[in-house]
Amino acid sequence: MYDIYGNTPLHLAIVQPEISWNCVLDLLEFGAKICIKNATDICPSDIVDSLLRIQVHMINDCWKILSGSTAVIKGNILDNNDKSKIN
Repeated sequence: MYDIYGNTPLHLAIVQPEISWNCVLDLLEFGAKICIKNATDICPSDIVDSLLRIQVHMINDCWKILSGSTAVIKGNILDNNDKSKIN
């Protein structure tokens, strides 16, 4: 879903004078992509670089809940503090 300029709801949410972080989190939780470019070749993560950190934090929280593990995603690497669980 995007407007005539290629802006997604996430693009629009992060360019407001006062960003509604609750709205941004809701969009991310429902699958908003931080790397979708609009018609001027700008993606949400170009505007607010903290979006990647927020997304990684959300993934880490989900991973901890689902796996019961101490594994943590750092950038593109999965670090697992408990190597004994790996076969």
